[in-house]
Amino acid sequence: MMPPLADTPATAPTVQSWRAEHTTAVSAPPTEALPAVAIASRPPPCDAPPVRVTPATAPPVQTWRTPSAPATAPLSPAPCRLPLVTIVGPGLRSVRFDTLTRQRLMPAIQQVAVTYQLEPALLQAVIHAESGYNPQAVSKKGARGLMQLMPATAQRFGVADPEEPIANLQGGARYLRWLLDLFMDIRLALAAYNAGEGAIQRYGNTLPPYPETRTYVRRVLEFYRVYQRQTGR
Repeated sequence: MMPPLADTPATAPTVQSWRAEHTTAVSAPPTEALPAVAIASRPPPCDAPPVRVTPATAPPVQTWRTPSAPATAPLSPAPCRLPLVTIVGPGLRSVRFDTLTRQRLMPAIQQVAVTYQLEPALLQAVIHAESGYNPQAVSKKGARGLMQLMPATAQRFGVADPEEPIANLQGGARYLRWLLDLFMDIRLALAAYNAGEGAIQRYGNTLPPYPETRTYVRRVLEFYRVYQRQTGR
């Protein structure tokens, strides 16, 4: 009885290749083509060019006979930034923020929160509502930076450059701490951060009837609860 003939490079049909950590022998090819399996791996470095494996550079592989694979779309470079994240709450419009900037700022936020005896979740909520973690944010009224300090407020709390993220963060935290000590109420302090402490005092230390300010307070408190849940509180 003659042994079965093995395919040689000259006679072998077209094959689809997959990388395998260990090449294993097979007694006979499967009767049906095996599907390709997507393999998760660590993301490439920022802006890394796409890499294609050619027959000259490919490592040893285990092969199976399959129909010719269709053409694939061109590969694109690895992204440099994490996607923007959207947080929404009941009755609130969504606010997007930059996750990469937030990650870079977290050590500073934690330190500033300790310095001014603020809960980090509250500080994050104000930053989220004010600027979406954008250090270059500028409002139509001229408020600037992470915590959207008006020029007079920045000068009042010792911020020389409102567009410098850490200085802006410290000035905004100092202002928020001052408002909490003044009104002894988180809702009034947030309303004052938005509309100014004079507006709260004109209405007998109650929430002023400004739709923008009332919406702002609800939004910050919703973000505050979200960040508290993230930290397990």
